[in-house]
Amino acid sequence: MTDQISVLYVDDEPDLLDLGKIFLERTGDFRVTIATGVKEALSAMEGSEFETIISDYQMPGMDGIGFLKHLRSHGNKTPFILFTGRGREEVAIEALNNGADFYLQKGGDPRAQFAELANKVRYAASHRRAEKQILDLQQRESEIINFLPDATFAIDTSHVVIAWNRAMERLSGISASEIIGKGDYAYAIPFYQKKRPMLIDFVLDNDPEMMEKYPSLIRQNHTLTAEITRPWVHNGKELYFWITACPLYDMKGNVIGAIESLRDITPLKKARELLEDTESRYRITLDASNEGIWDWNIKTGDAFFSPHWYTMLGYEPDEYPSTYKTWEILLHPDDIEITKNRIQEHISNKQEGYTIEFRMRTKQGGWKWIQARGRVIEWDEDGSPVRMVGTHADITALKQVEEKLRLDESRLETLLNLTQMTEKSMSDITHYALEEAVRLTLSEIGYVAFLSDDEAVLTIHAWSNVAMEECQIRDQKKLYPVAETGLWGEPVRQRRPVITNDYAAPDPLKRGLPPGHVSLTRHLGVPIVDGNRIVMLIGVANKTEPYGDEDIRQLTLLMNGVWNIIQRKQSEEALLRSNEELGAAYEEISATEEELRSQYNLISEKMEDIRESEERFRAVFNSTLVGIAITTPDGRWLYFNDALCSMLGYTAEELNQIRWTDITPAEDLVEEMKIFESVLAGKDPGNLEKRYIRKDGSIIDVLISTGIVRKQDGSIDYLCSIILDMSEKKASERLLREIEGQQRLIIENVHDPVVIVDFDGNVLYGNPAAFSICELPPGSLSSPLNIRDILSPESLEMSLADLAEIKRTGNPVINEYTIITQSGKVRTVEAAGHLIQWNGEDADLVSIRDITDRKEDKDALLQANRKLTILSSITRHDILNQVTALLGYLELLADHDLDPDIQQYIKKCLSCTTTIRSQIAFTKLVDDIRNKSLMWQYAERMITHVLEGYSIGQITCQVDLKGLYLYADPILEKVIFTLIENSIRHGENVTRIAFSYRIDDGDCIFVYEDDGSGIPDDEKEKIFRQGYGKHTGLGLFLIREILAINAMTISETGAWGSGARFEIRVPAGKWVVKEGMS
Repeated sequence: MTDQISVLYVDDEPDLLDLGKIFLERTGDFRVTIATGVKEALSAMEGSEFETIISDYQMPGMDGIGFLKHLRSHGNKTPFILFTGRGREEVAIEALNNGADFYLQKGGDPRAQFAELANKVRYAASHRRAEKQILDLQQRESEIINFLPDATFAIDTSHVVIAWNRAMERLSGISASEIIGKGDYAYAIPFYQKKRPMLIDFVLDNDPEMMEKYPSLIRQNHTLTAEITRPWVHNGKELYFWITACPLYDMKGNVIGAIESLRDITPLKKARELLEDTESRYRITLDASNEGIWDWNIKTGDAFFSPHWYTMLGYEPDEYPSTYKTWEILLHPDDIEITKNRIQEHISNKQEGYTIEFRMRTKQGGWKWIQARGRVIEWDEDGSPVRMVGTHADITALKQVEEKLRLDESRLETLLNLTQMTEKSMSDITHYALEEAVRLTLSEIGYVAFLSDDEAVLTIHAWSNVAMEECQIRDQKKLYPVAETGLWGEPVRQRRPVITNDYAAPDPLKRGLPPGHVSLTRHLGVPIVDGNRIVMLIGVANKTEPYGDEDIRQLTLLMNGVWNIIQRKQSEEALLRSNEELGAAYEEISATEEELRSQYNLISEKMEDIRESEERFRAVFNSTLVGIAITTPDGRWLYFNDALCSMLGYTAEELNQIRWTDITPAEDLVEEMKIFESVLAGKDPGNLEKRYIRKDGSIIDVLISTGIVRKQDGSIDYLCSIILDMSEKKASERLLREIEGQQRLIIENVHDPVVIVDFDGNVLYGNPAAFSICELPPGSLSSPLNIRDILSPESLEMSLADLAEIKRTGNPVINEYTIITQSGKVRTVEAAGHLIQWNGEDADLVSIRDITDRKEDKDALLQANRKLTILSSITRHDILNQVTALLGYLELLADHDLDPDIQQYIKKCLSCTTTIRSQIAFTKLVDDIRNKSLMWQYAERMITHVLEGYSIGQITCQVDLKGLYLYADPILEKVIFTLIENSIRHGENVTRIAFSYRIDDGDCIFVYEDDGSGIPDDEKEKIFRQGYGKHTGLGLFLIREILAINAMTISETGAWGSGARFEIRVPAGKWVVKEGMS
């Protein structure tokens, strides 16, 4: 800067005040005015203007933050720097929150400290001057806006007017001086006669309702444009405006407001309205022609479709995009190829035009026949088509008439074919007629049924081929009482044709379809009447289009003809049957004799098959590993396999001589006989566990599954049982119960509380110690007990989250909670939860330790530490102020040309004072150690945190500490920081540092190494002495002390010339490795 910066420096320490003034002014960039308090500073500010204010924090009367608040509350925005020895974080945060520009802590090297202060002052002053330049720039911008030809105004983010040019003044009749500075939408009054948001507000607020107020709104990135009509502007005339609005940005790209420009486009609007009126008359003419108009840009694929082009297909105008792709999508798949070929033929041959018919899909899902005419009207210079136009006409009605004539011809042809089928059976005739009925109605399936003389029973006579292929019903009925039929029987009951075009819709007449039946979408049933009696029912289904009267007409005419043919056929067949019956009677007598002979041979073959089957059964019966027995109702063994003999220890002859009741323990027999009698009564016992007495007298546990085989008269023939040996399983269950009993006995007698809870917090079990700590009667689980009844609200929320974590991961969780006893006492406990199985369900086993006394002692100790810290902080602040002043004056003396002996004394004074300052700084570190608790720290994350706050330049860092956790003070990071700093300062060209660990006899050796010059052998222990090294200070001495507090040791084990290597020995219990963690 060429001009000196005027600075006001406020501090209640005169020595520091004078020292600061000297250091700042000796640079020649500053002019410093000093004040020993806020009152004196305010007096100095009454007659002078300062570019920066420097203030101490702790001063009598009003402190530095109070001074800052006073200035800001009176609108004084002078840059403010809080320069204090108070190093608390909350002071810095409060200062910055109240508008301080910088926070700088005293207590360092005076020369470096005041150099940094000078830099902060320069930055703050230059920033203030830059703000003034911005204000000047804003004035120039305002002048530029005034010369814009369009009416233009701007607002800030609070919707307050900040610019209003002369064109706007002329348009609105309001001067800039009247409107600038006003908000609350006052700028809308000239245009809307009321306060309301305008387009400029939509830029800032993005209110969706604005879309309704500006129907013609167009957005291009952040710029909005729209057209509006305002009949009540300043001169009373109706005007049309083209409006543009966009955001205003500052130098950093932040939105600071918005600007809007209004241009009078009334002449252009009038011309446009005339054009639209002409186009409207053209569209009316097109609509009257009842044809859809299309205009296709062949190059781009874009198109124009007239409204009637859409409405003839049932769509709203512009419901589909106006593109060639839309026409292609709506075209019937079967017509695409032939239609495109016809259009291509027209283009290739450059014909005058073309006409083609095709189908297009309607909005209702049907199809309409369209007659299209078109021709190319524009070609490019290469002879390629550019534009094609044409019309679409709906010819569906004409096509329907043609289809009706075609169906009539087809039906007459079918009837003619039927009259010539004299040699065919009635089944062939009805099948042929049914397939033709399906074809004529464009259906997929169909059936024909005849009615009994009383019209009570329908007999299915024929199914269409497709229906038979798709039907999955195994046992297909043929006889259906009309009263039991569902929707398909309605034509008989109502005696008229019945159409169902939406079979899926609810209908009380439907009875449902059997499993495997062909699915139905549409159905048409038509009764065929002969005189007054319904003789036949024809049904068709699953037509693509809805069924209608034409389908009823075709089926009625066709099947009436079929009925006449059937009647004639039946008469002819009746005559033939009479002649054939006599001959058949003789043949039947002859056939009976032959049939008897065949049956005898068949019986002989069956007997042989039964014998072979019995032999196969016996082989399987005796080879199975489980016991199988067949017994009589009175308990005798009829048959049994070898496995049962082996299981019970008896021979087959011995088992044949006894009943199952003879080898059942006497104490079990009464109850088992009751079960046996219920089995004989027909009740299914399921699987039954029982005991047998083996031949050697031992007891065997078995599982029996029994079934009953009955005779034809329903009486019991025999019982068949499958018997499974359960001895080993029962022995395991008894052993498990013994183990569980021993575990419960241990838990009941431990001194620490133990509970088991489910994952809803219900207490399933608690030992006596658990009830005692809650002051509950022992075993008081007769009524439901939940952790909500004993935990404090804060602990309950934490406990439920821990339960969810255990259930989700299966990992144990340890935490502290607060419980409320029955008498209202508050107890603090440490609880460890583990996932277990309890009665076959997942549960949480919680072991609890009462730490109330330990917690109270800890809180009392923390309170004492806080008091000591506050006292130490105040004393340290005052001493450091004096030390800083002393160092400053010694630095000033050292700059003078004094006697060499005096210079030597000054250097020694500087050294001693610096040492005093370091020792005072050490007391701050002691406070930090005293106030921070031990905690588990993930080593890899700790290294990463240190590196994030410390630049190591081009040095590479290798970290191989996955899964390692250390239990120590959080200040352990200071050790890592110091080791890295020593490598950079003293390692001489270090390019790599590395962290790793190894396990040595139960201890963890935490290793740090670099590739620098290393430590000479004779200095490996000296480097840990206080003050030793290239820089006087605490350094490695301090980190050895920090580690000692945490029961850790450090040593240097590197080789001189190959880099430094520090090994920190962490004792057992202070480290853990968790596999898979990172």
